[in-house]
Order: sequence, then C-alpha cells, then structure tokens
Amino acid sequence: MSDHTQKLIMHPEWRFITGLGGESVYETSISLHHIYGVPYISASSLKGLVRSWIILNKYENKEELAICDDSFIDLFGCPDQILKVKSDGKKEIFKSRYGGELGVSRKGNIVFFDTFPTKQQTIEADIMNPHYPKYYGGGNWPTDTQSPIPVLFLTVAKDTPFQFTFGYRKATEHTAFGNGEQMVQEIKKYLREALTQHGIGAKTAVGYGYMREQSLS
Repeated sequence: MSDHTQKLIMHPEWRFITGLGGESVYETSISLHHIYGVPYISASSLKGLVRSWIILNKYENKEELAICDDSFIDLFGCPDQILKVKSDGKKEIFKSRYGGELGVSRKGNIVFFDTFPTKQQTIEADIMNPHYPKYYGGGNWPTDTQSPIPVLFLTVAKDTPFQFTFGYRKATEHTAFGNGEQMVQEIKKYLREALTQHGIGAKTAVGYGYMREQSLS
C-alpha cells in the first residue's frame, strides 16, 4: 500500500478518550476495534486531525486557501469545490486550484493507518457530573436544589503507548510538495505538533488526549 512508512510512538500525558459520543447502550461509549477489542484511533480521525492542524497553522484556518496550494493538495487531496456559510448565513463557493487548473478534484498521496496500543492497556473509569440535570433537560432554572447525576465513561489510562503509522502511496513520485520521503517527514512534524499541542479524542479542552513522544526501541 505504501513505498515508505513512518512510525511515531506517543502516549497520553493523562487520560485519553476515544469514541465518547458514539452510539452505545450506555449514555457514553468508547471506540473498540471490532476484531481485536482494544481501544484504537481510526485512520480517518488521524487524517482529519493533521489536516485541520495544518489548515489552522499554515493557512490562517481558511480551507479556501489550502485548496489553492499545490503542496497541500498533494498531501491530502481536495474536492473540486467547498461551500462556506458565513456568520450572516450567506453561502459562498470556493473552487480548488491545482497546477493552475481551476475546479479540479484530486486524491491525496499521504496514507494514514489505524492507530493501536503497543502493549496491554489499562482502562479507567471517569465521571461527568452535571449539577443541573433539570436545567439541561429544559424547563427549569439552574438552581442548587437539583441533585447532580454522575455519568460514568471509560478512558485509556496515562502512559499507554500508541503507534501512529503513515506513509505515501506507491504511485507518488515528484510532486509540487516534493518526493514521498519529504511528505512523510513533513507529516510527522505536524502530527507530533497536533498531538502534543492540540490533543486527540474527546474533552481536549479540559486536558484529555494530549500526547508526548516515546522513542522507538
């Protein structure tokens, strides 16, 4: 599938949550691989994280700028156009541009693989504790007379190592970005930044999902 792959071993600085918003018989969920039964990060989630991080930091968080840059398109591909809805509700269409050609769609050259833990992982229970259940349910004020109802959810414990793997497609030669080796090195840099500075999974705003690197043995 790929001429060249790179591996990056990272582990959570604290806890890590995957698939919290998924459908479950409980109120919360956790993403477990359908064959191996272990927590994992899907390739599509990883690609989305790195793509968003690059757009945020390199293109001022403007996707319309990214899809007009040959180097970005070489990495992630692009649709022939994107639709943006402004704050006033007005819609605006931006067409991609590659090699001077307007309104073209392309497949990206970077391939991400599902991410798995590299050793026996520890699963720990955590809770969300909404203090105003009647208020969140509608129809009541958020008063201290209401009793909190803890909601249990599962997390991956601190220091569980995960192996992130990615590469470039076999057909990749020299492109606007450079060759395949240059592509994966650039992606490795951005992936490391995204995992350490933004985090992955749910509840990153309160400290979950931030990773730090572990050297390969």
